[in-house]
Amino acid sequence: MQSSGPAWSFAYGLMVFGVAANIPDWLDIREQYRELGAEGYPELVPFLQVSCDADLYCFDSIGRIVKWDHEQPHEREPLPYCFSELLLSEIRELEDR
Repeated sequence: MQSSGPAWSFAYGLMVFGVAANIPDWLDIREQYRELGAEGYPELVPFLQVSCDADLYCFDSIGRIVKWDHEQPHEREPLPYCFSELLLSEIRELEDR
């Protein structure tokens, strides 16, 4: 039996990209940076993704946090969060879901 529901109901986790020995590519910040760069966005460093969401939270070339929207990849505005505020905000949203 297959589940159905609104798209947001499948966003049940966060992936924070990083660097570690034997880290899988899908969590390796270096690999995520290479992949996004190959798509034409070398100025962005992805560091956070909500599961089942194609959008990425990234640092831009001057260190601001922006959300890369896969449907509008060239339209980005800096977000009013530091890393910890963004992470806590996304955790609260997950708890609410």
